[in-house]
Amino acid sequence: MSQGGNAVASGISGESKVNALISENLNIEHSKITRLKYKACWYNTRMNENDFLFKINNFTVGGEVKNQNGGGSKDICVMAEVSNAFKKAIKSKKNTRNRCNKYFIVLAGSHWTTKRGRNIMKAAREDIRIFSKFYGTSADACKVILIKDFAKNLKELKK
Repeated sequence: MSQGGNAVASGISGESKVNALISENLNIEHSKITRLKYKACWYNTRMNENDFLFKINNFTVGGEVKNQNGGGSKDICVMAEVSNAFKKAIKSKKNTRNRCNKYFIVLAGSHWTTKRGRNIMKAAREDIRIFSKFYGTSADACKVILIKDFAKNLKELKK
């Protein structure tokens, strides 16, 4: 399989794992997990879609899954996803028409435990602090987390 084909298969695998976690931990039927369409921050002509969108306790939760098992320049797209989250998805004082109250960027795969992967997570979390101040959201409106921590975060949404 080509490198691009492997990337697509890997991405689908990550999304499937995350959707299963949502269904298992929140008792949300798979058919109720949808996607949010938006125009990405890089002004592409086609609409982008995030990887999951669902409602719980009057909250709309969205997110993106990045499944990466090896190094490569694609890993820095996490930073673009943080930007898209704040500009196009998360409700804020500046973006009242956005739909999400909470947004997760879920990182799956072995790459995120490497030094480079951890550094990218750290940089993304720094960007979240900057964006949350600029847009006037809470610091936890957007989270970059490892898939192993996603279930715990889902359970907190049930409270």
